[in-house]
Amino acid sequence: MACIKVAVGPYRDNNCLFRLIHKYIYPKAVYIGGMNIDPQYASIEMEKVKSIWMQKQGVQLFHFILSFSKTESVRFVDPKDTRYIAYEICEYFADKYQIVFGI
Repeated sequence: MACIKVAVGPYRDNNCLFRLIHKYIYPKAVYIGGMNIDPQYASIEMEKVKSIWMQKQGVQLFHFILSFSKTESVRFVDPKDTRYIAYEICEYFADKYQIVFGI
């Protein structure tokens, strides 16, 4: 059964979005997508929205990890085959958040 895990980390500083997106997701992903945002400019766009809404304090992002067991993952010929699942998860959160993901 697939498992969704919320990664807890020190996501309170001003550079956390940039670090997570550009140093973690982008170098490791074979497919990058998003919702309510252009994934290529995700950290810049997210920073602009936070400034407009004066949301520079507290937790700056939520980091979710979706993982599959070995028996489930053999169903996917290519990691990109899981992107429909990523977009379904995005749909759930899309009314409140800008979302970028990497597969």
